[in-house]
Amino acid sequence: MENEGLDEAQSYDKARKEFYFYRHQEDVERRVAKEEALATGAYFGKGPIEIGMELENRQWEDWKAWALKEMEKEKQQAGAAYGGTDNEEVDLTAGEQEANLEESGSNDLDGLTQVPGDVAESPVNLQNRMPEPVPVPF
Repeated sequence: MENEGLDEAQSYDKARKEFYFYRHQEDVERRVAKEEALATGAYFGKGPIEIGMELENRQWEDWKAWALKEMEKEKQQAGAAYGGTDNEEVDLTAGEQEANLEESGSNDLDGLTQVPGDVAESPVNLQNRMPEPVPVPF
């Protein structure tokens, strides 16, 4: 620093550039040596990227197996909670229901109950169930 007449910032910059130059030379020498060794049959094992990928893949497979088990549990719980028939099994239209009633000889509809929100429910019944509007003071 004193011999060349450089201030502190200039001497740091010069030392940094020399360091990077020599480090680059060593990196090139290492890569060339590795390539020569590989060409002659050397084996260096797995690198950090390959090891990391194996660990990540193993964790992914473990998670996937866990997720499938959880999905199966949820399906079983949902199936146990539902006691009715699936829509695919019993999908009768209103006309088919009437035809079934006529075939059975029963025209008595008094015993049938209608579920609130049923598709066949008439608009009159819907209006009777609606709450009255509440007046809002201004």
